[in-house]
Amino acid sequence: MEGFETPNRLSLGFFRDLNSVFKRNGLNCAKYSICPLADGINWMEDEGYSGFVEELVRAQGMGISLGLEGLTHYLVYDLQSKTLTNLREVDLFNNGSEEHIYEYLKGGVEILKRKGLRSSGFTSPFFCGDQMNAYKAFDRLGWVWSFNTIGKDQGNDPVLRYGAVCNLPSYWKSPDLFGGGGAPPPTEVREDLAKACVNAAHFDGEMCALYTHFEGIHFSGALDKLEDLLKWVKEREDIWMASPEEIAKFWVAKENLRRQLAV
Repeated sequence: MEGFETPNRLSLGFFRDLNSVFKRNGLNCAKYSICPLADGINWMEDEGYSGFVEELVRAQGMGISLGLEGLTHYLVYDLQSKTLTNLREVDLFNNGSEEHIYEYLKGGVEILKRKGLRSSGFTSPFFCGDQMNAYKAFDRLGWVWSFNTIGKDQGNDPVLRYGAVCNLPSYWKSPDLFGGGGAPPPTEVREDLAKACVNAAHFDGEMCALYTHFEGIHFSGALDKLEDLLKWVKEREDIWMASPEEIAKFWVAKENLRRQLAV
């Protein structure tokens, strides 16, 4: 499951309720994607958003993975002048040098760290998934997972890209199930489609990542349907529900064992 970017139009009460769904069901099978400088504003260190940061700390304590979705999601932020530039983040992540990407993302990591938060990976719908300089930077940051949907010919299994960084794909039939940034729109809740995607991935023995956005769940009133879906999957004893961090660590261990046996 995917989640949090910025708290722009969301109520703090809703975010608390969402965390409560995972806690009530004893689950941590989610990643919250954070843009700490969305719209060029350092909202994470703004007292007005302190409640949202507290909920992120709570989520982290439950084992939910936290990842950076860039710093702004759209335009590169100049950390020295504290202004937005005209360079798109997608261009930086897909074409930049290892050092440039590392220094840029380190600024976001440090913001999270000052708030008691630890990022363990990177996620972006704009990241191509095949840029080795980016993976080298991720590894230097201590990250173990990245998430994208358009890496070349990866298929539906995680792939160890560099160091301990494992790239996790989405199941190709999984759309944005609860709206907000993709289809279907926020007013349409597709619990049926989510179940169909889980069943299809299970039949093929593949990984299935279900995408959702906070706004989609919030404005469609789909929190109860999300909880029903989680309970439905949890009852399936033949499916492992896990966070990206857990999946990546498992896959790294599997790859290391395979290489040892191949010697």
